Amino acid sequence: MPSIIVTDRDGGEHSIEAKNGHKVMEIIRDAGLDIEAACGGCCACATCHVYVDADWFPKLNAADEEEADMLDLAMDVQDNSRLSCQLEMSDALDGLRVELALAWSPLRRAAWPEPASCVSGIAARQPITRRCLDFVIQFRFCGRAWRSKPPPDQRFEQ
Repeated sequence: MPSIIVTDRDGGEHSIEAKNGHKVMEIIRDAGLDIEAACGGCCACATCHVYVDADWFPKLNAADEEEADMLDLAMDVQDNSRLSCQLEMSDALDGLRVELALAWSPLRRAAWPEPASCVSGIAARQPITRRCLDFVIQFRFCGRAWRSKPPPDQRFEQ
């Protein structure tokens, strides 16, 4: 059975058995590692963003236009960035090494910039930070965050 090696955000390495035909995102999620995968593998959120080891990156199929568009919404994108929901496991990928990218979601309160600073900066036509821009983009394109009503301690407060 093939396996993948995942480096978590704390630098720990995890060797995980993988089933052929499963998406790398599913393998990581089912192993209990901290990957959000909010859209469930539909290539609609970029919360399964990973960095593929340099030795493995050229062995993967190229990202399609849909994946490239989603990666545009991810944080800290690098040349070796991929969405793990778009990587299908096979014997050819036995030993694949990936690192979990920065976890950021509009539902994670700790990742949010202060809303008042973003809104007042935009209203005053001042330059805005990348973090504010990401905040606006995520809520513009991931309106699901507004509808899903996160727990009270994580709600956007005005």
